[in-house]
Amino acid sequence: MHRSQLRLPIRPRLLVPTFSLLFALIALGPSWAVARQASPAASVRYKVVDLGTLGGANSFGYCLNANGHVVGDSEIAVPTGGTPGAASADAPPPRHAFLWRDGTMIDLGTLGGPSSVASGLNDTGQVVGGAETGPGTADTPAPQHGFLWENGVMTDVNALLVPGSGWEITNVRTLNDAGQIAGEAVANGVTHALLLTPQT
Repeated sequence: MHRSQLRLPIRPRLLVPTFSLLFALIALGPSWAVARQASPAASVRYKVVDLGTLGGANSFGYCLNANGHVVGDSEIAVPTGGTPGAASADAPPPRHAFLWRDGTMIDLGTLGGPSSVASGLNDTGQVVGGAETGPGTADTPAPQHGFLWENGVMTDVNALLVPGSGWEITNVRTLNDAGQIAGEAVANGVTHALLLTPQT
């Protein structure tokens, strides 16, 4: 484009605001330049750390805390003869929830089914996610419940509810340092988002 070809009418009444705006831009020039230099996109470079897997080919990270600990899920090694509880012999390898900390990927296990996934953690070391509670079939997916993992133990969140809640927690997504958990649950054929708050 040849900028000299662009012609705009000059209107005298706009000259004062235009000069004022130009002066303001000149006055702000140094601070604006500093802000651009401080932009993370312009100055930050990231070191890559391979977290590895739990024996399978692939792993997936979903969340991390202020301590640099990471949670997600990873394919596990498939035993000879196929995956126990798999709907078919050619089913993909199961994936287990993991917690990566201090350079080690920890298998968090499941709630009795073949697979699990960790989706959230807090700075106190608690991890939440969803885990299958039994095997599925070719026509029916495996049932899943939300879990809370703490101090090496995975617990079905449904076992931690106040009696008579009427909800079945099917998955939990995240939690805060106060131990409050957000997720979803089913009751009377509908699914709702829920907030779970520890009771003392």
